[in-house]
Amino acid sequence: MWAYVKQSENPVVVEVAKLFFAVVLFFAALGFLIYGGRLFFMLRCFPIESKGRRRKLNEVGTKSCFLLSAI
Repeated sequence: MWAYVKQSENPVVVEVAKLFFAVVLFFAALGFLIYGGRLFFMLRCFPIESKGRRRKLNEVGTKSCFLLSAI
């Protein structure tokens, strides 16, 4: 699709492609946000001294920071 948009001089095609990519990226970000939020709240129920809990919470936090910077 990107190759077709690069070759096309039609402004309507370019705008439709931009809208398509924006929608796809929005739903990808929404999926990460829902998954990360559910994982974060699930991990809060685990005991504090759990080794995997801290590692997973750091992972979710890192992805959340990436998601916010992408938005």
